[in-house]
Amino acid sequence: MATQRTTAPNGANGSGPSREAVEALSRARNEPSWMRDFRLAAWARYEELPLPDRSEELWRRTGPELFPVDSVGTAPSAPGSERTSARAPRGLATRLGRSEEERGAVIARREGEPPYVQRDRSLGASGILLMDLGESAHETPEIVRKHFMTAAVKPDAGKFEALHAAFWTSGTLVYASPGAQAELPLRSITQGAANGSAHLPHLLIVADEGSSVTVVDEQLSYRRNGASLALPVTEVLVGRGAKVQHTAVQESGPGAMSLGITRARVEGDGEFVSHLISLGGRVSKTLVESSLVEPGAHSGIYGLGFGSRSQKFDHFTLQEHLAPNTTSDLLYKSALKDTAESVYLGIIRIVPEANGSAAYQTDRNLLLEGSPKADSIPVLEISADDVSCSHAAAVGPVDPVQVYYLRSRGIERAEAERMLVDAFFREITDALRLPWLGRRLRSTFGRKMQA
Repeated sequence: MATQRTTAPNGANGSGPSREAVEALSRARNEPSWMRDFRLAAWARYEELPLPDRSEELWRRTGPELFPVDSVGTAPSAPGSERTSARAPRGLATRLGRSEEERGAVIARREGEPPYVQRDRSLGASGILLMDLGESAHETPEIVRKHFMTAAVKPDAGKFEALHAAFWTSGTLVYASPGAQAELPLRSITQGAANGSAHLPHLLIVADEGSSVTVVDEQLSYRRNGASLALPVTEVLVGRGAKVQHTAVQESGPGAMSLGITRARVEGDGEFVSHLISLGGRVSKTLVESSLVEPGAHSGIYGLGFGSRSQKFDHFTLQEHLAPNTTSDLLYKSALKDTAESVYLGIIRIVPEANGSAAYQTDRNLLLEGSPKADSIPVLEISADDVSCSHAAAVGPVDPVQVYYLRSRGIERAEAERMLVDAFFREITDALRLPWLGRRLRSTFGRKMQA
């Protein structure tokens, strides 16, 4: 099928993605030949695969035509002559934080510039790697070749997955060796290019047997950019008895069109916990999927979105039980004001071989001032006999009794509603177990309430 043509964002030029653009990107990044060949094979698959359309349930309410793929490949993103930078990119330094807990170990980058890497020497000694993905393709190729888009997210999974595989622009590798424990969060901060060209960052998390890591991934873009495309992909591979907490914070600029894909593969007695925080962008569509492939595997998928003005958040989740005695839990919450929209489509899928599994799913939406809209579609696909499952969804306004109670205590209406929104999200922000991030989110909620 021919590549779809859409209007390129401000600052983009050229004719869009092509084989020549793939080769130019790989040369600019000075990649090993095996990565160039991988990109070219993915590009061939991209050309073969059909573009999804609104006849598919996944795309019915937010169609693929909204995401400007013509901006991909128009401005190759190269790491520059230096592998890393001694300073954080301008404008990102303040996001690194001041406390030891907040700083932890971090990679901060602006697309097209060398990444800034800050990590304690003890990190490597403890069996934890935090590396720029481009650097790791040279320094630890055995890890990258084994795990990069081979198990969790494969190039032939769909048109956008293949596009990402061919044109990923930057990335972070987190690797935990068997039994390794990361005491502080590992952070990856990525900001799109200033010219508004598409950015396709990749996060690869590999937690070997018995290890434990917490990863915070922040996606940003310039506020002044037009309809820029972000296509981030996160792969999470959880070994037996390992634990991964992944928190994704999407704070793109008001014109950004973001399509994010996160997929986790969880082995026996492993645990994957996902927290998705959707705050920015004009349109943000995010897919979060967990495949529980061996007995005892568990996933917890949690998220919140706060939409204002004309923002639209479209969240899809899949809790896939492929082995017996696996468990999963899900809680998503959205608060909406003005003419913002939220769409939630969630599937619990339990195959015939997965008896003894338990899965739960809840989606709640809070409607504030204006005329916001929320659609919630929970789905059960159960093919086993001995399982425990439930799902629930709710959409409603702020409780006027609660507002009245707070106002009767001398609290102004705006502050009362802000407090109720904070309480609505507190179940998720507290579960992050990252106090510094919880404080930042509560401050953001307050600003969005006033906007």
